[in-house]
Order: sequence, then C-alpha cells, then structure tokens
Amino acid sequence: MSNLRHTTGDSLELENRFASRAAHMKPSEIRSLFAVASRPEIVSLAGGWIGARMAIEVPDHLFNRILAIVMVLVVLSILFERKLQQGLIQENMSPLRQFIGVAGFFILGIYGGFIQAGIGLLVIALMTHVHHFPLVKTNSIKVFAAVVYTASAVVAFALAGKIIWEIGIVVAIGHA
Repeated sequence: MSNLRHTTGDSLELENRFASRAAHMKPSEIRSLFAVASRPEIVSLAGGWIGARMAIEVPDHLFNRILAIVMVLVVLSILFERKLQQGLIQENMSPLRQFIGVAGFFILGIYGGFIQAGIGLLVIALMTHVHHFPLVKTNSIKVFAAVVYTASAVVAFALAGKIIWEIGIVVAIGHA
C-alpha cells in the first residue's frame, strides 16, 4: 500500500483514480427500478389497478356515498381553484415537486380507476399548481395518463367479469 500524502498532486491523483473506477460502475438495479417506478405513467397504471380493484370490491351503497362525496369535493375544488397566470410563472421540476407530482399521479390513478368522473380537471389542477405547466403540455399529459390508468382499470374489470362488452364497445365507439 502506498503512502498517501496530503499534497495537491497526490490528492488529485487519488481523486482521478476514484473517478476512473466510478466511471466503469454499472447503475444499481434498485436505482433503475426506482427510476422507472417514479414515472407518472407507471404510478398511474398502478393507481388505476388499485382503484379498479377497490371499485369491484366496494358494495354499491358505499360506492354511491363515496361518489357523492367526491363529486362535492371536485365541484368545490373547481369553484375555489385559484387561476394561475400562465407565462408569469416558470415550470418547476425541482426534486420535491417531482415527488409531489408522482405521488399525486398515484393518487389520481387510484381515483381514476375507482370513479374517473372529473379526473381531467384534477390532473390539470395537479400539473398547473405543482409544476406550473402550460395548458397545452398539461392537456397532453392528462390524455396520456387517462389512457394508462383506464387501460389498467379495463383489465382489472375484465378479469373480474364486470364488463358488459356489448355496451362497452358501443360507448367506446361513441367516444372515438
């Protein structure tokens, strides 16, 4: 083992050795998994599945009460939503806001899989208030997230035998 002295040259050499070793390291599998798991579309997919499973398991009378409460909350959030002046506030993707956005998409995925009514307004509120995205960008994210959690919910409902396919296809054609 060499004797390391704390001179500028030796410190720089030690730093270069560590840097060259670190350059050849592969990323951790866990870190890669968390990078994928923190994407809004992945958490929307998981949330949509959980919400659909909740809707399947909840008794009808309880579902109707939950729906009524949620609809009142959605209406109140629309009435009291403060308007952001687009263009004056820059987009904000700080690590804290990214975490809030991902957690928000997970919760909205559950809501979308469970009830789905008014979800577009909630996604718009999340994206404009948390990240200050312009409306065009927010809307494209909203549509993509809706496709993801809806696909997850359809699979959950189909596996549980809760879809009347004839009616579902007619409704899907009507929305196309």
